[in-house]
Amino acid sequence: MAKTRSAQSKRSQPKPVGSTRTPDTALATSAALTKLLASAGDTGAGIITHSGLVHRAGRLRGAPRGAGWRYDVPAPPPGKVLWMYFAFDWQIYTWNSWGPSNNSSNQLRVNFGISWSWKLKTNPYVFPQPQPVFLQDSGRYEFYSSVPPGGSGFNAAWIAPARSATLTPDSKESDPNPLTLLLQSRRNGVFPLWFALDFSNEIINGREAAGYTLDGGADTLYYGYAVIPRLVDVPDVDIGEVVV
Repeated sequence: MAKTRSAQSKRSQPKPVGSTRTPDTALATSAALTKLLASAGDTGAGIITHSGLVHRAGRLRGAPRGAGWRYDVPAPPPGKVLWMYFAFDWQIYTWNSWGPSNNSSNQLRVNFGISWSWKLKTNPYVFPQPQPVFLQDSGRYEFYSSVPPGGSGFNAAWIAPARSATLTPDSKESDPNPLTLLLQSRRNGVFPLWFALDFSNEIINGREAAGYTLDGGADTLYYGYAVIPRLVDVPDVDIGEVVV
């Protein structure tokens, strides 16, 4: 199968999803945390911060509950969780098509596009519906290329931008808020999370695409948290759920 020499692309700018504040910014803007910091010296309670990364595992394709893979994120120690941070670096996706074929003596222009989306949510193989979403992104990429005389098919790739989110107890995004829902998902010392990946509306030269493979997505999930450990009695301040 002959491949195109290159594939040029244009893409719509996806709308940022979730907070892109750093943990330090989230700390500075949390009124509840300000109260806790003011009283921590009186109670003797310290704040533990931790950051790390986990790699994807258990990839499934065409599964009943959707394509994707899992991340088992270590949960904070018991205490008052002040914030939880998730981030993905930029992601590479590839589209390898076996058609169209070019039986002419001239270059065949190929226009093609695809819609994509991903979500970081609780693992659907551990928790029933609905699964709360903690980080997500989506967009549509449109490309053009050419197939040489006697050739067929094309290879293309695109890059999805980095995304991050900081979950805080004072969030008003939902009720319960995302941090509370995350803390409720703790199982055996980890948060069982799932990267759900979806492609749709694949078009080649104005027609529904057929005969191709799609691949890509995030390998590494970065995470961080801050917690006041449950070593002493902590003042009753409304800062979120207690991790048990």
